[in-house]
Amino acid sequence: MVIRMLDYSNSQMVRYEFLSLIKVSDASALGIHKTIEKFFEDNSVPYKNNLIGFAADGASAMFGIHHSVKTFFKRQTMFKEFQYFVDTKKHKLLKPCQTRWFSLHSTIKRILEQLALLKLYFQAEYLIDQKAKSIFEGLKNPHFELYLNFLDYSLPILNSFNLSFRSEKPQIHLLYSKMSMAYKTILEFYIKPEYLNNTDVDKIQYRNLTYFLEKENIYLGGKWKMENGLYV
Repeated sequence: MVIRMLDYSNSQMVRYEFLSLIKVSDASALGIHKTIEKFFEDNSVPYKNNLIGFAADGASAMFGIHHSVKTFFKRQTMFKEFQYFVDTKKHKLLKPCQTRWFSLHSTIKRILEQLALLKLYFQAEYLIDQKAKSIFEGLKNPHFELYLNFLDYSLPILNSFNLSFRSEKPQIHLLYSKMSMAYKTILEFYIKPEYLNNTDVDKIQYRNLTYFLEKENIYLGGKWKMENGLYV
């Protein structure tokens, strides 16, 4: 890796410097991009703020039109530009971690925060590359936002229950009642109360449409209400 930089200590001269010879185990475009990204992060180089260009040989993995190291860096830059354009918070998207349950709620909240931007960004990508079609159509589907808002409202209930497993005191005698309470609280959103209140927890048929509330009575959190058969 070679970098070109402005040397403020030497009459602001632009010069090239050998930075590092990085071992690459995955020579795909994504593998190379992740290796470069990791090198910068491990060495505390704020490349996302400082990077203004990228140069490499003409190999497809490096400079292909649709899937290359160049396009990965370009997409990060474009996403940042879209954030400025729609005047949204300059936050990165998060990924849920399988070993950290609480990360799922943080991920969903971040997607909701950036949802308008994501729709705009992938609409632009779709016009350039048909591969983005499925992502764009999924984002503009109103059920997607509805589903995310439901999770945003219900996940704190589960997270509160999960805190019991982190307690330093014995909780085994309380777990069943806490689990039942969290479970029934979520079921109250869409299950008829007369059925819910008169059925043992372990026998509740939570997927049986017979016991579902009418659509206008289903509760999806304080951000949604039913008007003319549609959630708004």
